[in-house]
Amino acid sequence: MKVIEKICLSPQVRKQPHFITDDTDVSMLANTMADKVICPIFSISNVTGQGVDKLKDFMSKLKSRAQVSGQFGTA
Repeated sequence: MKVIEKICLSPQVRKQPHFITDDTDVSMLANTMADKVICPIFSISNVTGQGVDKLKDFMSKLKSRAQVSGQFGTA
């Protein structure tokens, strides 16, 4: 985790790591992703599946690139 944090904070990446916990509000976090500053880090178990629901919830709340960029009009 320390290595991931160090990489995120490096001058090449310049992201603010945000470690997701059970009580993290992923709705608020998903809304701030358009700023391109936060790097959410999910801890997931491939044995028990712990954390997968939080990741799915977060992914479902993200806006598409088309919505964020504003380059594509609605027809």
